[in-house]
Amino acid sequence: MKVIIDIPNEAVEMLKDMATALQTIAKTITVEQSKQEEKTFSLEEVRAKLIDLSRKGKREEVKGLIKQFDVQRLTDVPKTFLSELMRKAEEIDE
Repeated sequence: MKVIIDIPNEAVEMLKDMATALQTIAKTITVEQSKQEEKTFSLEEVRAKLIDLSRKGKREEVKGLIKQFDVQRLTDVPKTFLSELMRKAEEIDE
């Protein structure tokens, strides 16, 4: 059994436009997420963020972040982990 629904042409066009817009939004979100994941940070950028957090009264949280990487000082954090450290610092700042 086939069901036929009569939808006005304007509604069909509106639905098509909405579908196109949703696809564009989905692509944009995916690209933005990829950029965030790919973003690397320098030691100086991470240091500036941690100093900012310390000034906001989050000194103990900053110390805890650094210790999560099994080091005592920021300069001892391997460069490959600086982006992860920055991400965690940004989470604390929210």
